[in-house]
This record gives sequence, structure tokens and C-alpha cells, in this order.
Amino acid sequence: MKLLKAMREHPGGVTFSDAKKVAEHFFGAGRQTGGSHVVFKMPWAGDPRINLQNDKGEAKAYQVRQLIAAVDKFEAPKVSESAAGFEEETPAKAEKKGKGQAGKKGKGNG
Repeated sequence: MKLLKAMREHPGGVTFSDAKKVAEHFFGAGRQTGGSHVVFKMPWAGDPRINLQNDKGEAKAYQVRQLIAAVDKFEAPKVSESAAGFEEETPAKAEKKGKGQAGKKGKGNG
């Protein structure tokens, strides 16, 4: 993902919308309660969330670094499993697969 590579190279120059796109790609939709913060739930215990703050259109550099670390942690099992022939699905991909499938009949669905 080109965007992630650019974020790694310059975490201080990332727009909020780009950071949010990356977070949504890996962790699904974030929770925003009306302020400038969006909170993303992580699929593991311990450090269960990533917070992104919109600071005049830019993401805070330390939050971008936290996001990159979370993506790396998320991707680590995927790399070892893909070597064994398995592929892990991101929450965002699973959510997209589930949309529009309810009630449809087709091959293997009833």
C-alpha cells in the first residue's frame, strides 16, 4: 500500500484523511462522537484502541506512528500464516463481505 509506505517515511506530514483511510482499511470503521477524534478498536487485548485527531487537516505524528505500529502488529501473524498457506481477513474486508448478502439465495446459500 503506497499510502502506508509514505506514512512510514514521513509520519509528520500525513493528512488526517489519509491516516483515517489506512486505519479503516485495517481495522474497520472508527467511532467518532462529534469532536476531532476518531477511535479505532484493535482486534487484540492490551492496547485496544488507536486514536486519530484531526489537527487542522493533519494527523498528529505520534498518532501516525502508533497507527503504523498497530498495522505492523496486525500484519505480523498474517505474514507467518501466509507462508503456511493461510490468509487473514481484515475486519473491514469481513464487514464488506457481509453487506448485501442477507436474504440472497445463490450457490451454497440454501
